[in-house]
Amino acid sequence: DYSASQTYAGPDPGIDAEAAWALGTEGDLVTLADVEYGWITEHEDLVDVGIQGESGHTVPSWVASYGWDHHGTAVLGETSAPHNGYGVSVLVPAAQVRVYPEYSDQAGSRRAAAVASAAADLSAGDVILLEMQASGDSGYGPAELTASVWTSTRTAVDAGIVVVAAAGNGSQDLDSSWYQTNYLSRGDS
Repeated sequence: DYSASQTYAGPDPGIDAEAAWALGTEGDLVTLADVEYGWITEHEDLVDVGIQGESGHTVPSWVASYGWDHHGTAVLGETSAPHNGYGVSVLVPAAQVRVYPEYSDQAGSRRAAAVASAAADLSAGDVILLEMQASGDSGYGPAELTASVWTSTRTAVDAGIVVVAAAGNGSQDLDSSWYQTNYLSRGDS
């Protein structure tokens, strides 16, 4: 049982999921859509979650051969693993979980399409988790550097869907002139 090590569920410097739990909610009535390269849905922390895959899209086998499915598995473990006495158990274990692959055997690379598909399947108040980033000025930057991803994200937000995007992995200064020109000039997504 690793739950005692998951201090990020608490208040500062965590996200204070404990405050929501004290109100009696663990993600009830919310659907979490994860946009990522892949997942190991048979992992012991996820096997009982009831994860729904996007219809018509299969994660390519090469995703697992690179180990890229481990990242999605770890993140869904942090968000959605049930309280069962082993592994991890945190954040929103009562939320319904759907997964949308950024690559599929059927369509190839499809990050913006995965965001758009998730948004079409969700309702206001639901959450899209956008895990991956794009190449920025001199390292990783927001996935929304790709204009089609920005547009898909903006469409989701305009529909009342909360989009949580990866940030910070590339140590980029988003206030730099490069980001002002290539990203911030589009406006807030």
